Order: sequence, then structure tokens, then C-alpha cells
Amino acid sequence: MNTLSTKLIYAPQHPTPPALPVQFVKPLSYDFRVAEYLDDKKCVIKVGLQIQILEHDEFGTGTIKQYWTDVERVQVPYVASLG
Repeated sequence: MNTLSTKLIYAPQHPTPPALPVQFVKPLSYDFRVAEYLDDKKCVIKVGLQIQILEHDEFGTGTIKQYWTDVERVQVPYVASLG
């Protein structure tokens, strides 16, 4: 009786290449609030818009990039419609 012989062959092991660095753009989020400035009598003397900017990492955790600051007021010129 003839028997076939077998041989176990292992595939060559290649070293794992090092991980390539990936540039990750950190997203920003913007929070807005209305600030009221009061005088000594607790009367509103000024109202302004403020902004805070947060920068988020790859896990979504936010860190403050810019604390609350007043938003610059810009006057946009009026243009009459041509219709």
C-alpha cells in the first residue's frame, strides 16, 4: 500500500512595518452668549455678544482655545435690491 507523505510549510514572517503618523485636523466649536454689563444699581448699561472657541481632540474632548471675548461689531453697508 502506498502512502502519501506530507510536509508542513510555514509562510515567511514579515516584520510589521512601523505605524505611519497621521495628521489629524482638530475641529473647532464656537459657543456664543449675550453678556449684560450692569452699573452699581444693577441697571443694564450695555449688551454685547461674546464668543468662546473650543478645540477638540480625536476623542471629542474639548479644550478652551479662546476664552470668552467680545465679538467685534461690524456695520454692513445697505445695498438696495435691483428687483
